[in-house]
Amino acid sequence: MNELSVKLNSISKKVNLLLETHIKIQQINQNLESEIQRLHQIIEQHQQKINELEENNKFLRLAKGISAAPEERQQLKDKIEQYIQDIDKCLAALK
Repeated sequence: MNELSVKLNSISKKVNLLLETHIKIQQINQNLESEIQRLHQIIEQHQQKINELEENNKFLRLAKGISAAPEERQQLKDKIEQYIQDIDKCLAALK
């Protein structure tokens, strides 16, 4: 009977240790999930900032093109005129 009691106590200690370990692991898991959510938010904010900067870059390139040298300005005007003609053709085809 004494041997059985010793084994039972040993098993009980091991089960308690496993439960404590399980609780600690659950807490770590919750902390990691919170960290993942926080990092996803940071990624989303950075992606929005990238999109804003890319949009600003487009406008800056356009502004630079407008204030460029006369030859470059003429090339830009020619491109715009070509786009307008293409749009007019598309509109005429739709009618």
